[in-house]
This record gives sequence, C-alpha cells and structure tokens, in this order.
Amino acid sequence: MGGQRPSPAGLGRARLRPVAGRGAALRHREPAGPRGGGPLRLARDPDRGYARAAARGLARRRAARRRLRADGAGDRPSPRSAGGAAGRHGRAGGAVTARIAPLAASALTRGLAPMASPFAVGVAARAGGQIIAFALVVVAARHLGLDAFGTYAVAWAGAVIATSFVYTGFYHALLRADDLEACIDTLFWVKIAVAGAGGAILAAAGLIVGGPGAPIGGALFAVAPLPLLAVPTAWNEAQLWRAGRARAASLQVLAGEATGLAAAVAALDAGLGLWGLILSRYVASLTGLVVTSALVRRCPRARFAAGEARTASRTAWPLWGTTGIGMFSAYGADLVLAAFLAPAAVGAYRSGARIAVTASDVVLQPVRMLGWSRLARLEREGDRDGIARSWRGDVALACAMLWPASTGLALLAEPLVVLVFDPSWAAAAPVLAVLALARALSVPMALMEPALMCTGRGALQFRLRLASGAALLLALLTLGRFGPVEAAWAVTISTGAMSLVCLAAVARVLGLSARAVATAFLPGAGLAAVCGSSVFALAALVAPLPLLAATLAHLALGAALWAAGMAILFRLKVIALPRV
Repeated sequence: MGGQRPSPAGLGRARLRPVAGRGAALRHREPAGPRGGGPLRLARDPDRGYARAAARGLARRRAARRRLRADGAGDRPSPRSAGGAAGRHGRAGGAVTARIAPLAASALTRGLAPMASPFAVGVAARAGGQIIAFALVVVAARHLGLDAFGTYAVAWAGAVIATSFVYTGFYHALLRADDLEACIDTLFWVKIAVAGAGGAILAAAGLIVGGPGAPIGGALFAVAPLPLLAVPTAWNEAQLWRAGRARAASLQVLAGEATGLAAAVAALDAGLGLWGLILSRYVASLTGLVVTSALVRRCPRARFAAGEARTASRTAWPLWGTTGIGMFSAYGADLVLAAFLAPAAVGAYRSGARIAVTASDVVLQPVRMLGWSRLARLEREGDRDGIARSWRGDVALACAMLWPASTGLALLAEPLVVLVFDPSWAAAAPVLAVLALARALSVPMALMEPALMCTGRGALQFRLRLASGAALLLALLTLGRFGPVEAAWAVTISTGAMSLVCLAAVARVLGLSARAVATAFLPGAGLAAVCGSSVFALAALVAPLPLLAATLAHLALGAALWAAGMAILFRLKVIALPRV
C-alpha cells in the first residue's frame, strides 16, 4: 500500500507537511477516512515507496529470526563453534516442535475419535463377547470331557433362552416409553414376573429329566435363578441406552464376560468341573449387576400401574415371538439332541458350532449393524435405490470376508479341533466342517432384516423367520435326532433352503435383477475357490511336518491369498467398506 498514489480528489484535500529525513523530501499525508482510519504516509516517488516497503519486510523477517533464536535463551555457545550452531538449531527445533506438537496431538485425536464412537465401541464389545465365549469352550476342553460339557451346554441353552425374554419385550418397551417416570417401576416388576416364569420352566424341566440327582436335572436347577438375577441388570442397561450412554451399556457386557471367563479358569483349575462353568455365569451376571447399578444409581419403587403394563405388553408380545424363533434357531439342535441322545452328542455339536458361530458372527454382526444404521438413514431420505445398492454391497462384502474363512474351517476342521480343543473332542470336527457351510449359506438370511424393515416389510420379515424356525424343527425331527453330524446337516439344509427363499423375497422387494443378485456373490465365491485350492495344493508339501506347523502353514497361505484378493477387489472397486 505504501507505493500507491491517492486519488485526485484525495490529493486536492491533502495537507502538505515537511517530514524530516534524508533530503527533507515532502510526503503527502492523506486525512483520516470517514471511519476514522489512521493517516497513510505516501511517497511522492513510487520507487522509493517500494524500496521502503521491502526494507520493512526484511526487518520484520530478521526480527522473527532473532526471536526464534532467542527461544530458550540462556548462556548460548559461541556462534562460531559447532556447539553453538547445534545449540541454535536445537533451540529453533524445540520452538518448532512446541508449536507443532499441539497440532499433531489434535490431528491424532481427530483420527482416533471414530474408534471411540458409540458404534465402534458396540461392535468391539460384541466381537469381544464372541471371542470370550469361544475362549470359554477352549478352557473347558482342557478340563472336561464331551459328556460333562454337553450337560453344561444343555443347561446353559435353557438359561440363555429364558434370559433372552428378559432382554426383549418389556426391555424395549422401556426404551420406547414416552413418560419414563410413569412406567419405569412397573416395567421392573413385570420383568420380574417374566424372569420368574422362565426360572420356573427351567426348574420344571430339571424335574422332568431326573431331578437334582441327575446330571442335566441338577444343572438346570443350578441355572434356574439366572433369569431373575438378570432383571435388575437389564433394567439398568435399558436406562443407560435411553440416556445415550451407549459406550457404558456396551462395555459393561464385555466386563461381565471377561470376569466370567477369569472365574471359569480359576474354578476349573480348582477342580470344580461342570459346576465351575455354572459358577462363572453367576460371576458374570453379578459383575453386570454391580457395574450397571453403580452407573444408574436408581432403585425400583414399590409401585405398579396396570395400564402401563398393558401398554407395554403391546410392544412386548411381537418381540417375544421374534425372540423365540431366533432362540430356537440358535439352540434348537442342542435341545433336540438332549431329548433323543446322550449329553456327549450335545457337547460335540455345541463345541463345533462354537467355532463356526464365532468365525461368522465376527463378520456378520458388524456388517449387519452398519447396514441397520445406513439403511435407516436411506429410508429417512426416501432413497429406495440407495437401499438396494447398499444391501447388495453388504452381501458382497460379507461373502468376500466369510466364505473363504468358512472354506478353510471346513477343510481344516480336524486339525483345528485337535489343536484348539483336545484330541478327545475329535467328534466335533465333522460338526464344524458341516456347520461352516451352514454359516456361509446364512448370509442372505442374516442380512435380510434391515433391508425388509427399512422398506416397510416388517410383516414379511416375521413370516420368513417363522418359516425358518418351522423348517429347522422339521429337519431336526426327521434327520437331526440321530446324531450331532446329522443335526449339523439338518441345520445346513434348512439354512440353505430358507436363505434362497429370503434372497428371492429381498430381491423382489428391492427390485434387484437375478444378474445383480448373482454378481454380488461372485467375489466371495472366487476367493473361497482360491483359498480352498491352496489347502489341496499345499497338502503334499506340509505332510511331513508336525500337525501344528502344517496347520499354521495352511492358515498363513490362505490368509495371504485372501488379503491379496481383498486388496485387488478393493482396488478395482468391486467391493467397498460400508459407510454410515
């Protein structure tokens, strides 16, 4: 600005004033503007103005360098010495670091923030729970036989089914209530009634199978109080979710499972056997009760409103229907085997199922949760085509991740069971091989719920779930009652048939062509073929190696091929990570 000339009108109003300086050159001072700005000194010679502006800029830069060198000033070494130069550079570097460090820390915090989001914490907690459940079976295999573990599996299946009704129905009614204060105490007491009914059914089942003196009867009696113990935890957890404390609600479940695993290890090492596993479930339940009570700090009051209970029951009954179907799909084979065969058959089935379920749920649960979030947003936006594209992408990603893993589990089932569990549990290997196929086929059925619910077809979703449960029951009664492997085949056949039905229903609702549906499965099928071929190709080379080394070689090669294939598919944009 120093080299600009004022406008002619400005010159006409300017006052001339001699300014002392070299040559006593005259300067023009422009009067203050209408907003009271300060005077602007202008050079009569523009070249001299440019030179003075450059000189002032140079002076400012030199002053800035002097301030930078002065940071951390003290007894500085001589500038002529190498030490002095190092000292100056060190102090300058320290000043720069002091300025950059907060920016780097802020960027790191922003980068890590998504990892601490409620959704990410929820996914991590679910995956952690699956891994802990798998670890519990591994620990049990080191101390128990299939017969004792099968007894525990039957009792635990009954406890899980009874407890699931505590965590649905009135649980969701509490989440949806408009007036929390009016219904919160009533919902606690009706949940007590539901849990009491579940515990009574468990005790009655224990009496039917032989009473407390029989192995299964005693185990059922031992787990009968667990649904009642879950009531205050579920009541507190629903309040945490309602208050938006999603991280706390997710992490308390993980904390309970972790303490339960620690208790199981200690109890089994102490020689408690089957009762050590049951004790671990009480430890996990009590941990959840203590943690949630400390977070919520609220006690139920002796107050009951019949009208609120009737209103909540309208929410509860449909959800209980869905829960019952889901629980039978998960544990129906255990119950049928327990009714027709010895507990060892249940133990073989459940141990093989545990590996297959863990491997699949680590993939399917996050994809399903992301799908719910994204498809719900697209539903609000009215983007029906976006829902179709998103669901198809979810199916492609899930198959690309799960099908190669399921192929590896099926082909390496025998060495994996021997190494992970125990050679005495070898009966679980064929069960694992068959159920790995079932879990691979379950992708369309596992992902259909968000697609149908977000397109207003909730009734169709319920009918498909009901048909799935009926098909499973029919298959188990006709085939599965003859043994654990037959039960696994019954599950696989019913799952494959119902997955085709669900896939056709979703494709019709979303308007997807047969070609669009088929191409969604091609990436997963290709990766599964490559990884499966590697097992056969490497078999002759690793045959002389010990079992552990040979199995690790198979897993390493399969993982490398899968990672390379996924990288290529991502690069070609054939598949993509889901976005919320």
